[in-house]
Amino acid sequence: MDITIPFIGVVSISAFITAILAIVFGIIICVVPRIVAYLVGAYLIIWGILFFVRC
Repeated sequence: MDITIPFIGVVSISAFITAILAIVFGIIICVVPRIVAYLVGAYLIIWGILFFVRC
């Protein structure tokens, strides 16, 4: 499975690893819903930094 990450490009990840990551993150979200806000915040910060580095 190919995943396109903004400002980085295409990353190839196997379907098995993708399924494991989905299960792990699903469990984390069910157990600690507040962590979703931190994950989204971290993603936006990293995305913003990558944007400025590429400009």
